[in-house]
Amino acid sequence: MQLAGKLPETALTPTNYRICATVNGQVVVKAPDWAFVPQIWVDRAEVERSYTPRLQGDVPAIVLEFLSDTEGHEYSVKETYPPGKFFFYEQILQVPNYGIFDPATGALELYRLRDSRTGTPAGGTGTPAGGAGPTSGGTGAPTGRALSGSTAGNGD
Repeated sequence: MQLAGKLPETALTPTNYRICATVNGQVVVKAPDWAFVPQIWVDRAEVERSYTPRLQGDVPAIVLEFLSDTEGHEYSVKETYPPGKFFFYEQILQVPNYGIFDPATGALELYRLRDSRTGTPAGGTGTPAGGAGPTSGGTGAPTGRALSGSTAGNGD
């Protein structure tokens, strides 16, 4: 979309691209299969190989993962270093939308970060989503997380 001129120059649509954060003094790096960042605040050359939300621009508005051969890797809520992907996107970056696609079945699971105070979808445009707290997860997601979800199948 960037090459076709369909996105502003300040937007970023990385694929298998390092997204970084520092947690308790340790650098954490995840490489989602696809993400959409509405606005970067730095020169594009500075984010050529990796991106650090809140330092170089907005938190990704959405992150998509394709199920891999590593069973459950995309659903990991592991809190200790290195944190699992689900935990990283939900609790550390507070990405407002997270999707997991299963290419074998065509199922797409979508999860939305919720504000625990209001139950409404949280922000994600450069500032941390306020008060993310427990709500029930969607199909296949860990329960008791701040992301709520839905599943779209392939019509079968």
